[in-house]
Parts: sequence; structure tokens; C-alpha cells
Amino acid sequence: MNETIEIIRFEISQKKNKLIIVAGKKNKNNLIEEKLKTLENANIFNLNLSLSKILINCSKNELNDPIKIIEELISQKLSKDVIVFTQINILYDINLKWNVIDILKKISRNQLLIVFWDGDYKNNVLYSSAKGHLEYKEYPINTSEAMFIS
Repeated sequence: MNETIEIIRFEISQKKNKLIIVAGKKNKNNLIEEKLKTLENANIFNLNLSLSKILINCSKNELNDPIKIIEELISQKLSKDVIVFTQINILYDINLKWNVIDILKKISRNQLLIVFWDGDYKNNVLYSSAKGHLEYKEYPINTSEAMFIS
């Protein structure tokens, strides 16, 4: 596993953003997540849980700066080489009006960020939900902006 991480780290270092998006079947993603939990240099954040505790106390003005909110959340834990976001559905909340991909790209400029995407990835488009749901949104993104594992 550590060898794989090193190979991925080298490949991702060639990109502007150090962003890895894991999309695909939940069972496969759960296995990858469990392996990541064994790494000493990774901080894993369940964003639904962590952010909901913070957002409930934020003013409307503070909600306009999601990068600051998430970076403060990350800084609360010991600094690690790899940040992992799981359970990211809160980012899709239509009331927040956040651009999820922009947030992830900005956070991944300075450190490796692995995101377990709760949706599909097809033809350079990430889907945040099933068509017909309020949270459904298409996010065009290409392989120069992120590395994809599905």
C-alpha cells in the first residue's frame, strides 16, 4: 500500500492540484478507505459529521468562505501528509451554494487530498447525485485537474 501511495504521490505531483478522487462502487471504496486508515501520515475526515458541527454555528457571511472553514477544520488535527475526505454529501447541500470542485481544487494545491466522491464519474464529468434529486449536479473536470480512481 505504501508503495502504491508513493507512485500516486509522484504522479499527482506533476499536476497543479494534488487531488485524487475515488469514485465508483461503495464496496470497493470502503476497502480503499480501510487501507488508508492504516496509514500513519493520513488524516481522515468524515465531512458530513465534522462540517455539520461547525456550520451550525456559522453566520451567513462565514458560509461564503468554505475554503477558510474547511482549512480551519483540517488545521485542528495534527498536520499530516495526506488529507482524506469521506462522506462529502454536505458539500452538495443546495442551501450552501458551494462549488464543490473549486473547493477541492483549492484545498489540494498545497497538499495531497484524497476524496471519496459520493456519485459517479463518466466522460470527464462528476455527478453529485442521481438525476432527479435536488442535489444533482454535473461537475466537468478533466484528468489534468485531478487523478481519478474508479
